Amino acid sequence: MSTSDDSSNDRRAPVAEAPAYRPVGVLAGYIAAGLFLLVFGQIYDRLSHGVNCVYMTLAFLIPLVMGGLPFLFFIIAGKSVYPGKAARSLYRWACTCFSGASVLAGVIVIYGTDSLIPVWYAAAGGLLLLAAGVVYIAGIWRRFS
Repeated sequence: MSTSDDSSNDRRAPVAEAPAYRPVGVLAGYIAAGLFLLVFGQIYDRLSHGVNCVYMTLAFLIPLVMGGLPFLFFIIAGKSVYPGKAARSLYRWACTCFSGASVLAGVIVIYGTDSLIPVWYAAAGGLLLLAAGVVYIAGIWRRFS
């Protein structure tokens, strides 16, 4: 019996599959993040002793607008324009940075102090958004050329 004909001794690594096309699941994640920030903002507003901040109150709109609208477009447009994993990850981190900057700015205003940390968060979010755009355009360019 020859071992070269035996396929059970094949030690090659499995081939990675392409990421699944699930824009509805991604959209649901952004909606869940928006709802979490809405509830968090309302609870924080109740506990802030009457000090209100627009950054905290409207932080829930960031994942709804930044995540909801593009992925609603991807549901309508179809699989051909759906971003790859790297572009989706960079975009998700950009949305997280913007949301974190908004919440942190709200906390800082309600606390009554000043800090540049939310500005740095927003700048990091802008860079991540730019990187996501470049990676997305490169992926579309590669896919259609």
